Amino acid sequence: MIIKCLSLIACIGSLLYATASAQGGPASPASTGASHGVSKQYEQGDSFPVFSTHTVQVGNATPYYDPPEITVAAGDMVNWVNNQLSDPHTIINGSGHFESSPVPAQKNFCHHFVEEGDYEYSCRFHPWMKGIVHVRRRDLPLEPVRTSNSQDAEIMRRAAYLLANSGAVEASAGGYWIQGARPGILEYRDPMRQGSELHPVPGVTQFIKPVATIGGNVIGAVPGVLLNIDPSARKVLNRVPLPKGFSAAHAAAVSDKELWVSDSRGEALLFVNLKNERARIRPLAAGSRIISMRQQAQAVWALDAGRKLLLKLGTEWISEVPLPQEIQRPSNFALDPDGRPWFVDAQQRIAGTVLANGMVQKFTIPQTSGIELLQLSDSHTILLTDSRGSRFSRITFTRASGGTDGPSSSECPSSVAAEDAARPTTSQARTNQ
Repeated sequence: MIIKCLSLIACIGSLLYATASAQGGPASPASTGASHGVSKQYEQGDSFPVFSTHTVQVGNATPYYDPPEITVAAGDMVNWVNNQLSDPHTIINGSGHFESSPVPAQKNFCHHFVEEGDYEYSCRFHPWMKGIVHVRRRDLPLEPVRTSNSQDAEIMRRAAYLLANSGAVEASAGGYWIQGARPGILEYRDPMRQGSELHPVPGVTQFIKPVATIGGNVIGAVPGVLLNIDPSARKVLNRVPLPKGFSAAHAAAVSDKELWVSDSRGEALLFVNLKNERARIRPLAAGSRIISMRQQAQAVWALDAGRKLLLKLGTEWISEVPLPQEIQRPSNFALDPDGRPWFVDAQQRIAGTVLANGMVQKFTIPQTSGIELLQLSDSHTILLTDSRGSRFSRITFTRASGGTDGPSSSECPSSVAAEDAARPTTSQARTNQ
């Protein structure tokens, strides 16, 4: 008799819930694009990668959620499947991170967990039904770089050189430009060959500090002036006066004639037009400290270690991406083959990357890996190594099916978002009705 009453209550609750939605409840079509109580606002998928899916069975008997406690990694999806002969149930987090509409028998609800934490949930119709999902940070996907492989051996040799020569600027041919031992000299070195090439620059009597390359040209800094140098022709193509007191430290190109330059203190940026030989200074907020700049396919990023921000630089604008609160001392960053920035906090052993919508995906750097981040642009490789360069690991990049970034893709089959789905800035939920 009690079981029949509970089933009757569940059915009535399900009917009232659907009626409220149809009459303009929390999932009204006018506000969320809902149809019959199911919103499709997340149906296109989010840009946070789905790594794997974990299934929880839902039923009328204990354990009502099986397993009632589950531990997953950030980026995983949990799929609750209602059993064949079960009453309708809901999966609701009391803090509002996710909430399903009533899930009938043989249907399911999915939620994509992207933030670490402990997420308790229960059923609206049967409050004694309880479960919890523990979400932990995922380990950084790495693979060893081995000397037995000829291509890996070359990568290790170039990386070791870059580690020992932090001021070297990567050239398009795979070597590096460094400051010459004498004034007016640029030096080119290829770690795979013996010796170096000296390139005198006529008319320049000061030491030239390479700060960037544009095509085959070298952007060099001397006191008070930025030079666009064609080293093969031994000719200065452009001279751009620098603001008084501005000492160029890092640079990256937006186009073949435009680039951003940071000063040695990291407190200001300079937008340079080589064609017009003009520069426009852009002071940064108090506490800024630019320590690195990267470019790829006309996308320029800078790491502001002082304010713990990644800056995306356009010709007329700067976008700021705050780093997670756990990041205390960002030490370096790099760009992957798709132009996404990766950063590390060596002290906290945390790595992360910025996704297309500005979300930050975090990883734990394994204890077996080094914590120095290096980028080899010519081979689209990002490495972690120790300070001695005695061991190297490569961050692995793959693209999931269906346009989702990440190591794998596992979608909630034939499903759309629940009407009270998770906030898009933290997660994604889907319900299959």
